[in-house]
Amino acid sequence: MVEQLFRLQQKALEKKTREKMRHLKVIEAEKSPRWVEKRMRKVRMRADAEHAEIERQLAESKALYARRKLRLSEMESQVYSLRSSTLKLKKRSQNADAAGLDKPSGRAAAAAAAA
Repeated sequence: MVEQLFRLQQKALEKKTREKMRHLKVIEAEKSPRWVEKRMRKVRMRADAEHAEIERQLAESKALYARRKLRLSEMESQVYSLRSSTLKLKKRSQNADAAGLDKPSGRAAAAAAAA
């Protein structure tokens, strides 16, 4: 989706540049060829600079997406790790409780021995 937006920006830039160049060609009869060539160079340079800026923004957007994806992956890993350790603790706790039920407590053992 993001790439499509940048591609649309580039197409709009190309269309704008072609329109400016066409306009300069029309004016060529009224102005000197040197003036027209100078303006055409300026239009091309500006278009190249804008194109480079669009490419830079696209690269920055992709890098930001990659950083967010990596961060999300790290957080998911932490969540899974915490869940795993919580389940292990729960299991240990249940096993300890079960082992405690099998053995009579100290008072119960003393009472049973006294009886």
